[in-house]
Amino acid sequence: MDTLNEPVVSQTTEETTNMFTTSLIIHQNALQFGPIQVVMYGQLLESYTPAYGPQAGNVLNVNTWVCLTATAAGEPFDYTTTPAPGSTVQAFNTYTAAGTFSMQLPTVQIQAAHIVFLFGPGANVVTDSSGLPQQPIPTAQSGVYDFVEFTYNTSNVIYINTSMIDQFGMPICIQINPTESLLPAGAGVFMSRDEVFSNYLQFIQADSSRSAFAQCANDAFGNLSSARIVSPKTAVLDYGVAGVMLSLLNQGTNPPPSTLPAGTYYYAVCALNSSGASTYAQSYIASIQVSANTAVNIAWAGNSSQPLNTASYNVYRGCFINNELTWVCIANPAASSFTSGCATMDNGQATVSGQVALQFNPMSTLFDAEIKQFFAHYRSGQAQPKQLTLTATDGTNDGYVYTFSGNTVMTVDGNYDNYLSLLLTSVVQSNGTVVAHPPIPLNTAFNIYFPFWNTNTYNPNLQSPPAWAAYQNVPASVMVLAAEGVFADNSTQPVPAGADAAKYVVLLGALENQVVAAITRGIANLPANPQNWGNGTSPIQTAPSIEIGTTSLKPGQVYYYLLTASNANGESFAGLEFNMMTIAPNQCIQINWEAMPSSATFINVYRGTNSYAENELIAQVANIGAVPPTSYIDNGSTIKQASPPMYFPTGIPSSSYDQFFHLTSVSLNGAAYAGPYDDQGGQSSTLSTANPTATIITLGTI
Repeated sequence: MDTLNEPVVSQTTEETTNMFTTSLIIHQNALQFGPIQVVMYGQLLESYTPAYGPQAGNVLNVNTWVCLTATAAGEPFDYTTTPAPGSTVQAFNTYTAAGTFSMQLPTVQIQAAHIVFLFGPGANVVTDSSGLPQQPIPTAQSGVYDFVEFTYNTSNVIYINTSMIDQFGMPICIQINPTESLLPAGAGVFMSRDEVFSNYLQFIQADSSRSAFAQCANDAFGNLSSARIVSPKTAVLDYGVAGVMLSLLNQGTNPPPSTLPAGTYYYAVCALNSSGASTYAQSYIASIQVSANTAVNIAWAGNSSQPLNTASYNVYRGCFINNELTWVCIANPAASSFTSGCATMDNGQATVSGQVALQFNPMSTLFDAEIKQFFAHYRSGQAQPKQLTLTATDGTNDGYVYTFSGNTVMTVDGNYDNYLSLLLTSVVQSNGTVVAHPPIPLNTAFNIYFPFWNTNTYNPNLQSPPAWAAYQNVPASVMVLAAEGVFADNSTQPVPAGADAAKYVVLLGALENQVVAAITRGIANLPANPQNWGNGTSPIQTAPSIEIGTTSLKPGQVYYYLLTASNANGESFAGLEFNMMTIAPNQCIQINWEAMPSSATFINVYRGTNSYAENELIAQVANIGAVPPTSYIDNGSTIKQASPPMYFPTGIPSSSYDQFFHLTSVSLNGAAYAGPYDDQGGQSSTLSTANPTATIITLGTI
């Protein structure tokens, strides 16, 4: 934490039940952006009557969206209803000088809540057309912001975490009081802001396979950004113009003249700056069937990520030539010619010469080969078919452990995969007792669909997507980065007969979460045929402790530990790392973890002397007994030299953005939430505690 240069934190001594206090540490150089505004909003979990402020004495109903508001001088802050649709949510406090400040929040239960820190002009929180508060747009170039999100539920438990899932704006660290055993040091990014920016670029440039992720630190035209590092999802979806809309211009008595032959045409638009440099085109394009001599109207929204730097737009027409989609530029209208929406007409005009070739965002196909390999790996009908086995425990609130196993089912003609069908094979209680009447019948199918269709590959030879599928034009790799389409369709797929609909939706979502996380972490296609990863399979390690005994551990040495679980399906991946330093001779280290379900046969304990470089397997603890084991005392013995399975393996495509924020040199203990479903497999960075008395949020140097 030395890089924070922080002043002394004064922790609150107040022991008020159902209340937490937030201390903000603001450094002098943070004020280079101007005053620091703090906005907070969320949704009520209970009815609430504010004692102060504009809504004092009025009942605010459950599920009302509210914001914390400044009240009269000398009065505590309190909640009020959010402003009208399309308006700005006002900051409840503004900091204009360095120092340590305390913010005390009322007792109300609240969910989907954000505390947003805003620096400089243009950064604000607005409400949408329905009055729902919206966090700032990551690609907007004015202002710097970041936030924490939390839920304070009806059981008087707070769940709070930082998030880089959309962008990184400034470093925030969180520590709660009482602390929790899973993350006793807290969570968050502890590097200074400048260090994060420079180290991110060094990390990307250190390996050519990471080059696509450089755009996360650049603006839409490839210039280095000083405002934020955006996530891959944001870079691929929000850079460039908004989606292209097409319509035919053959209506009325005088249709415009056109020389376009009949056929199917594809269109894409990108923005250019004054030097002629272009943004990447949108990750998806539009197509239309045209009859002979019919003109096409191409409309698009302007480049919202860099509007002031946009000088013109290139409009591209594509058509298949020798089974290859070939693009030509047909128009280059000036951005200044549009007073509102942007549009141009294609009547078969000649190609515009001297324009840059169409460039698609490399992230839009980043995982294509890996997605295809993943589905093919478990394909049925092979000589020795491989099965994928996953477990799920989250979200059903019944305490059961659900196990699934299956293969990829092929279409009749066998030309391409259709879906990965995972059958529910067992439902047991956490102690291994079989559930006699599970809420979902055994052998119920949970299907994850192969995400390559004629609508997102523009290959007419491929199948159409299922009629209920969402995001049918989004490329497969973007579905992974944005957790969309087949990797987030659990609420749109038909529920099989006889299944509890609510639990089916939750469990299918859990399986889709695991697949997304496995692909972004680079483990879905390991040669070792991974069969045991995702939610519910990795031990959750808690803080180690010192024990006295005969040992060969060296005094003054820091030892690092990772845990995995194994059973007949293989070994899981390691969760978060913990460490402990021995001070004196004859000190052993007790490694601790939360009890595992009986589906885990062994808990494997790995040790090392450097962070995330554990190279010794020191124990395989049998996970048996009425009370499963939750600890092992390390006295220096070793079984063999070995390292646990790790995320982001070398040589396999993964999300370098996610990997960077999981570095222990960047985030506390490597705990981060940087990508979709980044809490899978013991990687949660969410802090929780019952009846909190204090929450300390530390803003690092700006």
